[in-house]
Amino acid sequence: MHRLVEALADAVRDAGGELRFGIHVDGLEHDGGLWRVTGTTGAGAVTAEAPRVVVALPRTPALGLLTPFLEDLSEPGSPLRDRGSDTARGGSDVRLITLVLRAPVLDIAPRGTGVLVAPGADVRAKGLTHASAKWPWLRAQLPDGVHVVRLSYGRAGDPEPTVPPTVDEAVADASRLLGVPLDPSQVLDHLDTHWPDALAPARPADRATADDAVHRLPGLAVVGAWVAGTGLAAVVEQARAAVDGTRAAGR
Repeated sequence: MHRLVEALADAVRDAGGELRFGIHVDGLEHDGGLWRVTGTTGAGAVTAEAPRVVVALPRTPALGLLTPFLEDLSEPGSPLRDRGSDTARGGSDVRLITLVLRAPVLDIAPRGTGVLVAPGADVRAKGLTHASAKWPWLRAQLPDGVHVVRLSYGRAGDPEPTVPPTVDEAVADASRLLGVPLDPSQVLDHLDTHWPDALAPARPADRATADDAVHRLPGLAVVGAWVAGTGLAAVVEQARAAVDGTRAAGR
């Protein structure tokens, strides 16, 4: 799945698009049939204009950009207005801890490609993927006895930010979930990936108000799990429909 970003970037370039990196987008304006995106970099302010814009962000930053357009569309007391309340906070964040281990004991893939963890279990991780067992192309790039294991932390509905585990804690969780002895000394490398606001529930009020804004504002598409629901199937289907909708309407 990590190749999806590279494939998307190639598709954008092949279609004549331009990719810009390192820009913090802090404003969205609509004027005269054009959308203007404003942002900042280390070198100063930047702007871009286009007849159409796709807001593909988690709930919290998306609403930060869209609220000026949504305030007159949402009812008082709705989650879109009361963004500071507990019910309006963004989704729970996710921490992915990827471990590269020299562990020949994992050659047999004791749990297949991975395992999901039920809430309340005596393990902090909510899931584990034995990546080098799941993906043959990855296994082929590793020396004998070296494996890649990824653990996921943070559950939907968690009220506080997910505290990243230490490497020792992640190894202990992996050992318990895989049912084999593992030790931190076997870790060759590791990576802590943070996905903030990744598990935002798709609230009916959010979805209805975002849809209303899209219908009233030409050239706007809003996509993401907070309006589509979680899961690639839901997100991809909603994103395609949203973008196709702006095309069909000539917007």
